[in-house]
Amino acid sequence: MSATQGGGPAGLDRVTITGSGQPAAVFHVEASAELLFWTRINSVTAGISGAFTIAVDQTPGLPERFFRLTR
Repeated sequence: MSATQGGGPAGLDRVTITGSGQPAAVFHVEASAELLFWTRINSVTAGISGAFTIAVDQTPGLPERFFRLTR
């Protein structure tokens, strides 16, 4: 898994998460501001090669946010 930041709409930051896993596997993106409580914010299905990419817009007003993938 890797992540890059930038390029969101209307000046917002966007994090792009890319990775690979089993073909057609569903991964859930979870976010947390403090690493204690996690909220599922999106899901992505890996392609036939197992690769996936998902873009997540940062929430305005949060100084930082952490992401993780679950299945």
